[in-house]
Amino acid sequence: MNQDSQPGVLIMHGDLSPSIDVSDIRDPAYIVAVDGGLSHVRRLGFTPSIVVGDMDSATASDLEWATESGAEIQVSPTDKDQTDLELGLAHITTRCSRIVVLGGEGGTAGHLFGNFLTLASTTWARTVIEWRLAHATVRVIHPGDWRTVSDHAGERVSLLPIHGAACEVTTTGLQWPLFNAVLQPGESRGISNRTIAPPATVRIERGTLVAITEDPV
Repeated sequence: MNQDSQPGVLIMHGDLSPSIDVSDIRDPAYIVAVDGGLSHVRRLGFTPSIVVGDMDSATASDLEWATESGAEIQVSPTDKDQTDLELGLAHITTRCSRIVVLGGEGGTAGHLFGNFLTLASTTWARTVIEWRLAHATVRVIHPGDWRTVSDHAGERVSLLPIHGAACEVTTTGLQWPLFNAVLQPGESRGISNRTIAPPATVRIERGTLVAITEDPV
């Protein structure tokens, strides 16, 4: 597994705002294009390492370009048990210890929430995952992780437990701090905190937590 500071990148089909900062991603990075996400890879000027999916949204022109660029094309059946996103994650998490996910906005609410839950799966617990959206960043926090979730004062930080309670949650730099707290699914205790002393950090000892950092209002 790649332990370099350079993150691997997974780019999905769906909207990808041009306002999203990708300045820390430099070629050659390990880049997985998920089906129609290949068009974003091309627009950003990156070189894909592999394209995965059933290719129902990737264009023939983009696939030809990817092949000429030396990318591996891994076509899966349309009738399958895993989504294209799951296939992409299964591939990249064996090669990179830290990944940045781009794309996936727009479309149906079902797709958006499905992407959210897929990224938060415990299957990828050994991988640091960050999903960059137009006005927010989603980070998945697993037991033992001590993650920076905000670098700027005024940013809103919401902590959402997934798959059950998140236990022994401790934060720094937030207006309403937590120390060895238990956050239960459905509770509002972790919603809309605010960074006052950046960098704000979060640690948990049990469970899975999703931190959503939004731009200051």
